[in-house]
Amino acid sequence: MKMSNVNIEDAAHVIFFHPEYEEAIVEDLMGSAFVMDQVEDKIQEYSMDLLSYGKEDNEYQCIKQSVDYLSNLLNVLKSKEVQYGKS
Repeated sequence: MKMSNVNIEDAAHVIFFHPEYEEAIVEDLMGSAFVMDQVEDKIQEYSMDLLSYGKEDNEYQCIKQSVDYLSNLLNVLKSKEVQYGKS
């Protein structure tokens, strides 16, 4: 398997706002090594960043949206039963 050339955050954003592109994005990600692990790592990274901000901060809202988009992407990948490598 190859490493993903697709930016995980971009893929998450596109699927969130344009579900009509879901199949194409999932297809691109399916051949990538450790894609679900990468998404989970990004969610964890951003979730830790959230602890640095108050809920009223603009930065908090942006990071929270990113977590929402990534969580949606992870759910889509799981629902498609994407095969991925394990660490």
